[in-house]
Amino acid sequence: MCNGFRGHELAARYFEQLVEEMEYKRDHGIGTLVDEKFRLVFVGVPCYPIFRRFTELFSEHGARS
Repeated sequence: MCNGFRGHELAARYFEQLVEEMEYKRDHGIGTLVDEKFRLVFVGVPCYPIFRRFTELFSEHGARS
């Protein structure tokens, strides 16, 4: 949606609905981890092979995917 429908009304509606869903889940404690300290969300990142090392860096410091 971020790349394929950039600037399109369909993408705007998608993200508006996504925000509503995430707020609902937050308000009802759905999908949270017991010992979660931080939550990182990457949107529109390239799928380069080197990106694997980037995610491993966070895993080495206790991040979960």
